[in-house]
Parts: sequence; C-alpha cells; structure tokens
Amino acid sequence: MKKLVYYLFVLQLAISWWSCADFIEPDLSDSTVQLISPPDSFSTNLETVTFLWEQTEDVLKYQLQVVQPDFVTPLAFVLDSSVTDDRFVYSLAPGNYQWRVLGKNSNTSTQYQTFNLTVTQDSILTNQIVNLLSPGDNSTTNNSTVSFLWQLLSAADSYRIQCASPDFSNSTFLVFNESLSTDNYSTSLPDGEYRWRVRAENGQGESAYSEFGFSLDTQAPVAPVLVAPANATTVTSPVNLSWTFAADVVQDSVYVYSDSLATLVESDVVTSTPYSFSNGMTDSTYYWRVRSFDAGGNTSPFSDTWKFTIQ
Repeated sequence: MKKLVYYLFVLQLAISWWSCADFIEPDLSDSTVQLISPPDSFSTNLETVTFLWEQTEDVLKYQLQVVQPDFVTPLAFVLDSSVTDDRFVYSLAPGNYQWRVLGKNSNTSTQYQTFNLTVTQDSILTNQIVNLLSPGDNSTTNNSTVSFLWQLLSAADSYRIQCASPDFSNSTFLVFNESLSTDNYSTSLPDGEYRWRVRAENGQGESAYSEFGFSLDTQAPVAPVLVAPANATTVTSPVNLSWTFAADVVQDSVYVYSDSLATLVESDVVTSTPYSFSNGMTDSTYYWRVRSFDAGGNTSPFSDTWKFTIQ
C-alpha cells in the first residue's frame, strides 16, 4: 500500500512538472535571427527596401532597427519597429545604413544580427516603388474622413494619387485624381469598396503605380439574437450560450451577470458560438447578453437580456 501511495505521489509530481513545462517559454538568448535580404553590404538604387529574415522558432515578435550610418556611431535612428511578420517594407533616402533584427518572446530575446546597406542616388523614377502606408491593403475603416499616407522618394517632385470605387477597371469609377507634393491626402468618402494608388513623378519621368484596396464601413451591425438556453429556463452546468449574428460580424462580446446587469461575473470576446459558461453556482440565477463588432470596428446594440437558473 505504501509503495502504491509512493508511486502515485511520484506520478502526480511528474504530471505537474510536465504541465508546468508546457507553459515555460524557451530561452532565446543563445539564438540569432538569420537575416536574408538585403544581403550584407548590399548596394542598391531602389529606395523602397523589403527587409526579410527567417522565421525563428518560439519567437512571438521581432524588433527591426535601422540606423545611419552604423550602430557604433549612429547619426540618425531611422527605424525601430516591432513586427510580427518576417518582413517589413520601408523607404530610405540615399545613404549608408546598418540594419538588425532580434526576436522576442514574453521573457527573453535573441541576439542581434547586423547587416550593412547602401542606397545610392538615382534621379530616374522608372524602377522606384512608392511605399503605401495607410489605409493598409485589404483593410477596413469606419472613419468617413480617410487619410491616405505614403513614403516620399528623394527624386520625386510630385505624386499622383488616384482612388476608384470599386476598382480601376473603368474610368467612370474614378473618385478623385490629384497631383500633390506631399506624402498625404485626406478626403471624405461614402461607405463602399475602394482601390487607391500613388506614383512618383519628376521632370524625367514617373514610377509605376503602387496600389492598395480598402473598405469603408460606418454602419453598425444589427444586434445579435439570443437562441439558447431559452429565457427563464433551468439548466445544468456548464451552460452553453448560443446566439445568431449578422454576416459582417467578426467577433462578439458575451457578458454574464449574477443579477440584472448590476454585477458582472464573466465576459469574453469570441469569434464563434456557443460559449461555455462554467463558473456558475447551483441554485443561482444569471443574466446574459451579447453585442457584435464588424471588421471596421463598428459596435452593434446589445441583444436582449435573458436569464437562466443553474440547478
């Protein structure tokens, strides 16, 4: 009997250790993010640069830094950006640079790897690319005043910005067509699907257009409709809460109260239904309601409030 108790104790310790190990993040301090492009000591006349590195295991995000001319004696800290992807696009004026990347998880980070980069002057825009910033490609906004933003090119004297709805396949779809010397343009637009593009221009020529698409949606989705458990019914724990929502909804917030909307017991943001409520007490009554959010960040009204009692 004592042996059995001992073995069970050891087994419990092992299970506890394995469970804890699942939540212990690996130490990244001895690893390095491998840079890919531009390669070390690369020289280019293209001002819009795509920085690319290898995805590193157990890394949650990356820190990309760019300085001019180097990290020993930096005269300008050009970029210090947190990135979740393995690439980042940025436009650099002609000059000498160093760039580096480290990976991070919640508690540790890798070592930096550093590459050199030279961007040379080129007055011909044919091979240049305008880096569009906002609205991002395939994004959705709920602000009817849209601010368009891009990065400047050193050889450009002006920029041609165009916007069409839903696209540029027909000239009648053109919403505006402006020539500007700045890196931004703002205007009010109605709800709809849009494409926008920018090219750089000077006395010798022009770049190709860079193009993004976005949606403008200022309309709140309709309130979700509660389905189960039926209002004022008695149920067993855990309780599966289900509801229906509009087609444009991307997530819902569900709220459970211990009395009529006075004391919040539990809330969560979910992307599907049903939602399992397991923290209820027996012989207790709870109230719940839901509201929805669309891709533009618009919020629906609350659903009706229903109640249930856990037996």
